[in-house]
Amino acid sequence: MKHATIEYILSHFHPSTHAALRDKAIQARATHIVLACNMQPTSPWFGTCTVLCVGPLCVYRTLAECEGGWLYDELDKRQGFTHYAEIPADWQ
Repeated sequence: MKHATIEYILSHFHPSTHAALRDKAIQARATHIVLACNMQPTSPWFGTCTVLCVGPLCVYRTLAECEGGWLYDELDKRQGFTHYAEIPADWQ
């Protein structure tokens, strides 16, 4: 995974969702958010992205648990973890 800014990760989603993503990260006491994207060019889901929270109250508690991981078991829907960002101080 590559380090990114919070703005870079949010740029993958419609601006109308940014407040909800922020609220979810605060509620989950997340330390980071991770971007997962489908990178298989032959997949009809190519380019589809998901963001997830990482922290002590989340499914993934550390960034190390995300390394080499993915979402979805179906090969054509699989999204690999590509980027992460720290939760900014003004989100806490």
